[in-house]
Amino acid sequence: MTVPAPEEFKKVCRNLVQGLDLVVSTPEQLMQVALLGIAPHERRPIKAFLDELLSGRYSDEQLKDIWWSMPADLVFHEGEDVAAFLTMLRNAVAQPV
Repeated sequence: MTVPAPEEFKKVCRNLVQGLDLVVSTPEQLMQVALLGIAPHERRPIKAFLDELLSGRYSDEQLKDIWWSMPADLVFHEGEDVAAFLTMLRNAVAQPV
């Protein structure tokens, strides 16, 4: 399943490269890496997209399929892990900069 993602979200995904687990050890550090180079004005479309994904319209399995279609190397094997990550990311972009 593919869902058109805004370029700002794809930019976040491109920050999530292979081997990232060797550099970060906490969810907070992961969010810092994910948001590297994301300007304050880019957070609004990211949050809107995440709000849509987490609105309840998509099952955990669909969220996994959507995630796997993104340009990220970070792999989640379970849909609930994708949902948890996307929720953390939404919370991070909602914070004032």
